[in-house]
Amino acid sequence: SPEDEAMIGRWAYNFYAWQISVGKKDTTAKAFSRTIVQLYEEDRKSVQAMGSEQYYSATKKSLKNKVGNGQRSAALQGFMDFLSSFGTSADKLEDIPAEFLARYTARAVEDMPDPNGRNNSHRPLVDAPDTEETKTFRLDLGVPEDWRVIINPRSVANQMMAMSPGGHTYKTRKAVDERLGRTAGEGDGGEPAEQPESKAQGGAAKRKRASSKAAAKDAAARDAAASASP
Repeated sequence: SPEDEAMIGRWAYNFYAWQISVGKKDTTAKAFSRTIVQLYEEDRKSVQAMGSEQYYSATKKSLKNKVGNGQRSAALQGFMDFLSSFGTSADKLEDIPAEFLARYTARAVEDMPDPNGRNNSHRPLVDAPDTEETKTFRLDLGVPEDWRVIINPRSVANQMMAMSPGGHTYKTRKAVDERLGRTAGEGDGGEPAEQPESKAQGGAAKRKRASSKAAAKDAAARDAAASASP
């Protein structure tokens, strides 16, 4: 929510200050507190939700956490310890000093870069109402209610993708499962959500069909000539 977006920076900064108070190194405290902002930008969860065991488990199993040697789950575990000590009421939060504002200010969804490098060209589709097709696709993928499913019309085959609350898009079932911390068995083997035919594949198929038609035409002509011979 807008309220969560406005407050997450203060939570992250106070998490940083708490880590310093309990003897954490400054570099580690900065990295962990900044990671909390990044997790919020990706998932748009409330502080209470981010402090839950369910969210911790999903984050720990995620591919990004594994690639990052567990930094995300370590930061989140520290944040959970902070919440346990500090509480979840915002009344005691200190304001962010001016020199730390840039570090701890979460970006709005519309300001987030597209991880696929497509300049957010698919974003107008996010506001489109659900259709029977998107509802079926949502059930098939098994994504949470706060995710969106998008069907991008194409001339050859529609592109189907899932989008997290933070605006990150996932175009294969395997990617969705990894992001949600699900095992391979809980998806459907990592097959793409859709497999549009590439231009090269389409061109090769057309040439093959044209060649087959020409061969059939030649064969028919030879049969006709043979039939007409005395």
